[in-house]
Amino acid sequence: MKKKIFIGVSAACLALSFFVGQYISTSSVHSENHLAVADSNLPLNEQVWGTQVAIKGTVLKQEVSSVREADVPGQGFSFPVTPATIQVTEVLYGDVDTKQLTLLQHGSDDDKKSAKHFVKVGQEYILLLTKTDDGKYWSYNYDDGVWNVENGKVTKNTEQISKALMTLSDKSEKVFKDEIVKAIKNQKKSSQ
Repeated sequence: MKKKIFIGVSAACLALSFFVGQYISTSSVHSENHLAVADSNLPLNEQVWGTQVAIKGTVLKQEVSSVREADVPGQGFSFPVTPATIQVTEVLYGDVDTKQLTLLQHGSDDDKKSAKHFVKVGQEYILLLTKTDDGKYWSYNYDDGVWNVENGKVTKNTEQISKALMTLSDKSEKVFKDEIVKAIKNQKKSSQ
């Protein structure tokens, strides 16, 4: 009996995750949620699909974590978010009409697994972003849009990153900017 219940619950969870994944992957890039993780074998200009803004900036402060409602119709779920205030030092791509912006990060500051990927106060980053309806920003594809800048070199901020983006890690800041801006300007939606 317990085995049948376990199988039923597992099947329901799998079906729900499939539905949510399908919806997010086909939803607009302007939604409150950013894009689902892209196929890691796509070319760079398809990997950066949905990037609306690219900036270089310094983290001024980490805000207190809060709960944000997901923008998935009919699902009614929420998730923890930790905002960070970013001082914009250079706009690489897109329209940014402010000197500071709010970066939304998945997870809460009391969750060590999430917090280890948060931006650090005082650190410089290149951020590839999508804008929310309330004027804040997400990394365009989870942590793929967050890049450390240190001593003129750009490195990935997370271990979970696509193959096309991995080729950009450990490049000089100039080379990284040139390649990423070229890809963003030529971004296109995957045919998959």
